[in-house]
Amino acid sequence: MIVSNVSDGLINDKAKQEWLSYWQHFSAQHNKYCSEVNCVAEHAHGVLVKTPNDEQQLYVIPLCKAHSENLDSSLEIAEGTEVIPANLTL
Repeated sequence: MIVSNVSDGLINDKAKQEWLSYWQHFSAQHNKYCSEVNCVAEHAHGVLVKTPNDEQQLYVIPLCKAHSENLDSSLEIAEGTEVIPANLTL
């Protein structure tokens, strides 16, 4: 699946870690790896993305620090990555 970053470049590490906690809370997956299709690093941040199929809805995915800081364009995420809607209530 291809996703596009919608996170502001000014979002700090603490906010990205809170989005990761949000993803972990709602996700049924228990993996610890970056969602980028070819990455084997452990995830460190949650990032807001949108999909080409639904431009109105924002989703949260886990990424490693390198991918979350360099997400300037579209990114292919691994098949089976659980994308969590960003509008769920804790």
